[in-house]
Amino acid sequence: MLLQDILNAYTNHPDFMKMVSIVPFMGGFLIWCYFYFLSVKDRKMPIPFWMYTFWFAHDATAAVVFYRLAEQHNGFWFFQSTWIMLVVWCVVEIVGMCLAVRFARQDIWGKYFASPVTKKQATGWVLAEIAAMFAVVFLLRGLMDDDTMFKWFVLTNAVMAIGPFYLWRTRTDRTGSSIVLAIIFVIIVANNFSPPGIGMFTTASPYFDQPWFYFAGVVLTLMTISNLFVLLRLPSKKAVEAKWQQSPAASR
Repeated sequence: MLLQDILNAYTNHPDFMKMVSIVPFMGGFLIWCYFYFLSVKDRKMPIPFWMYTFWFAHDATAAVVFYRLAEQHNGFWFFQSTWIMLVVWCVVEIVGMCLAVRFARQDIWGKYFASPVTKKQATGWVLAEIAAMFAVVFLLRGLMDDDTMFKWFVLTNAVMAIGPFYLWRTRTDRTGSSIVLAIIFVIIVANNFSPPGIGMFTTASPYFDQPWFYFAGVVLTLMTISNLFVLLRLPSKKAVEAKWQQSPAASR
């Protein structure tokens, strides 16, 4: 039913569906630009690293799913373009994880090691976490009976509120975060849980046009707004010394 709803929406109203799909798709690419910038400049992440591996496991799985859907539906334009975008997204995420390992590994994994974190240690942690996230995606996707990945798309937006909610409350200043990024999170989450005609999900299928969906949207949007206010109350960023250089003690 959900699959047929999506086919009907993107077949009968392609231009309008492209318009309502801009925020979730392009917004995702925009926030990754901030992730790149902050991990290198501040040596801190604006989100917990598990969100990187969570999104990567989802996007890699979704790329395969949409590739198969495109094959099954004669190269239907939405499925075809989506799997290509997801492959690009996976590359972006891999680069982002590499930057995190190189520049921000001490901030991410330092609490787990008595000495400075090496690249080898950080890489091992990343691979283990990716494997765990693929297990979670495969398990829950099977339980959800999600043949289009649209249900999982909703979850990838939900973590935009949940991850920073806990991380930013442990920070003592704005280093590793951004007011603009926090505002983008508010816009993306609020838009994705909006009624038909505004939000991509509810416009694509009445499956999402339900009270439980809007309740989740209100809670998650309020979380992103509270995250923004937490960031606004924090002191300005501290200068990061030698931000373009790696620590000799942890360069292995």
